[in-house]
Amino acid sequence: MSSKDTVLENALLRLERLEKQIEKILLMQQKFLEQQETVLESNTKLDNHINFVESVYDICKKPFAYILTYYYGNNGVPSNLPSVGSSKMLA
Repeated sequence: MSSKDTVLENALLRLERLEKQIEKILLMQQKFLEQQETVLESNTKLDNHINFVESVYDICKKPFAYILTYYYGNNGVPSNLPSVGSSKMLA
């Protein structure tokens, strides 16, 4: 075997290894994209749930504040409960 044949054989082996590595990378990329789709679907469901909870809270907060005021009087019970997402709710 000549030195040219050896060089060509080594180059072919390197190319085969690179092709295998590229295939692995493409498979990893495909798995990542599938996981990303799952996360996006889950995020959409969570957003819908948050919107539902906020709308229920907005509907119920005034009657609830009235009941608290009726039961406890005006002793520290706010007449208007804070809106969802306000800094008072997060503190």
